[in-house]
Amino acid sequence: TGFVTADVPNPSIYSARELFAEMRAPLLQHLRGIESLELVSGARYSRYSAFGGTNSLQGGLHWRVSPHVTLRGGYSTVFRAPALSDLFQSQVEEARPISDPCGSEPTAEQRTHCAAVGVPGGSYVQGASQPVDVIFGGNRYLRPEHGTTWTSGFLLRGADEPGWTASVDYWRVQLRDALDSPSPIDIVNQCADTGSAACALIERAADGSIIRIDSTEHNLTHQTQYGLDLSMAVRTLQSWGSLAATLSGAWLLA
Repeated sequence: TGFVTADVPNPSIYSARELFAEMRAPLLQHLRGIESLELVSGARYSRYSAFGGTNSLQGGLHWRVSPHVTLRGGYSTVFRAPALSDLFQSQVEEARPISDPCGSEPTAEQRTHCAAVGVPGGSYVQGASQPVDVIFGGNRYLRPEHGTTWTSGFLLRGADEPGWTASVDYWRVQLRDALDSPSPIDIVNQCADTGSAACALIERAADGSIIRIDSTEHNLTHQTQYGLDLSMAVRTLQSWGSLAATLSGAWLLA
């Protein structure tokens, strides 16, 4: 095995400028069952020298049913630019022993996927000691991640002041073009098993054998996650001041 460090072209910097506005507007108040109803909204414009401009929006409602119960929900768009390390980390090339399913008696389904990416007949015989070059590191061609977020929950407040508060919020986050740096083993297995976009990360010779695997950062995945945010706080007044304690946590559902 061995490695070589490859230079990444272009200076590893970019600039960002942002403009944002937020608004909290009362809609209704002092009605039966509606202590107050507020609209919460915001907008942000971001411009990156490396990616261009993008808009992020958010909106939600806060419904205070009574002095002790508040319901809330919201929607927002998500934008995350790649970090400098994702873009410009030095690339390292290593020779590793990688078992390629296309070269190790593939199944009929794997043969179909292997043939689709240039393996003659869908299979070849991989040498037992045949190393494969794998590239790790940054990728200056990454795109930003985009997505959406939905939230809904409630806040309970004790009758006494300062008293206690407790909240539960459900959230769902969906991301497109999420960043991932899959292992070379995962890349060759996914390519053979599913014929997915991972196949584009493999460079093959005319006989189907692997020349190089690109295991740098890529916009490869779509992610959806669900969860609950839980919080409880207690505050008491003493002759010498106040004492407060907060307990918070998150429960990942999927």
